[in-house]
Amino acid sequence: MGEFVLWLFAVAIICFVLYVVIRTAVRDSILAAEQSRHSEPEPDTIAQVTCPHCGKKHDMDDPYCPRCGHPKP
Repeated sequence: MGEFVLWLFAVAIICFVLYVVIRTAVRDSILAAEQSRHSEPEPDTIAQVTCPHCGKKHDMDDPYCPRCGHPKP
């Protein structure tokens, strides 16, 4: 009977340690997913120019100003 109680106690400890390890791994994966989802977007690397007609900034690749339609100089 005494050996059975020791064996049962050992199994309970192993189950508890396994539970803690799995819970920690799941928590870390959830935190990593949340962090990657809320990361800041990379800034645009397209150069900006200011329209000489209305003063709005727009992408250098735009042939016309999106606000006033003035052609790019």
